[in-house]
Amino acid sequence: MIIRNPEADARMARSRGLVDYWPWLLRYPLTGYCLPVIVMLSLLLTLSVRNGISVSEGFSMPTSGLPLLVICVIWTVFYGIRVIDHTTRGYATPPPMGSESLYLATAIKPLTLPGLVSLSYFALQARNPPLAGALLYAALFITPAYLFILATEGQMASALNPLRWLQVMLHMGLAYLLPCLLLVAGIALLTRVSHTLGAALLVSLCCYGLFGTAHVLGYLGFKRQHALGLQVDVPDPDAVEREEKHAALLKQLLARIHDWQREREEGSAIRAIESHGGGPLDAIGFFEALFRELSIQGSPSIIHAVGRRLISLLLAARKPERALDIAEGCINSHWHFTPANPTQLEALLRQAMRLRFEDLYERLLKGAEADLHSAEPAWAGVQFLRAQHQSETRRDDAGALALLTPLRAMTQHPQHALYERTARTLEALLARR
Repeated sequence: MIIRNPEADARMARSRGLVDYWPWLLRYPLTGYCLPVIVMLSLLLTLSVRNGISVSEGFSMPTSGLPLLVICVIWTVFYGIRVIDHTTRGYATPPPMGSESLYLATAIKPLTLPGLVSLSYFALQARNPPLAGALLYAALFITPAYLFILATEGQMASALNPLRWLQVMLHMGLAYLLPCLLLVAGIALLTRVSHTLGAALLVSLCCYGLFGTAHVLGYLGFKRQHALGLQVDVPDPDAVEREEKHAALLKQLLARIHDWQREREEGSAIRAIESHGGGPLDAIGFFEALFRELSIQGSPSIIHAVGRRLISLLLAARKPERALDIAEGCINSHWHFTPANPTQLEALLRQAMRLRFEDLYERLLKGAEADLHSAEPAWAGVQFLRAQHQSETRRDDAGALALLTPLRAMTQHPQHALYERTARTLEALLARR
């Protein structure tokens, strides 16, 4: 039988949720290794139940079949955990039972929580039936999280940690209620039909429901792999295709830039950089990779072009610290570097001031020195920031006031009132000295 079916794995990875994937969820217990496992467990469980003595109408207590019954229950829970783990890793086909099931000391571990709940239930049933019932329903709500943690982490301490249960529930969201409801609905249905169905068919339905629920739980974990911090073996084929296209576009652009550099047509390279939309995955990641490559082999003008584009993206994404790092790299390639516009220069200067990078602050200003004397309103923000720096950091109020003088003449500027108020404050401070 097939353990891995790439076509089925890709279909599961591409699915957009339970509404999209539900027909395959229903078929899962009847395919691959799962069907033989259900048949085997059904035969063994039926045999173990029939080797018993009747203690009440419709119920028998196994005697000679008790050891076989215990082993079958252990194998059933163990295989359910195998299904959860296999599905969470991205495999859409059922796994084999596995030789680990022969080591009962290992296979019995998942029964720890159900065993504790069962003992508590029977202890409370005689004294406080409502509390015993509440405990049972609470266990049904917790069991999917418990089994999921045990399947994906394999640590009993983590599986018995209520905080980990809560984390799994929160990350899965409302979809977590589905396996819980499937367990409750399965128990309710089996209770109703237990007197009308034969033992073999009844056991088969139980196994179908349990393994189907396990697959649903694994599917939910697979679709929330990033939130749950899971490592999967089967990536989303669409994501792989986007990554390949991303790498191909980067390689293609690098090759063209190197050709233009050899032909001394840097203008064409700069225009291509400025008009490129980036890769299909992440524009910032695309230009980060391009910047790294060209920092080694690119000319200063091309490095500056990539740097300006990357700084624009980083500032738009509210990553000023990384934008300042890129600006420093551009300045290191050649001192005469200016960002794409005065607004970006202002943001970089502000970040340099915040981090107290005085040398980088001066180097940024040096690259824009030719434009700093401009009386255009676009440069007003940079000039006002320089005045603030001159007054607050260098304690030079007179120099700050001189920088504010051309700003006070911009009476139509939206920030003119702020510039005028700041200038009058500095004048008052200078008058007191």
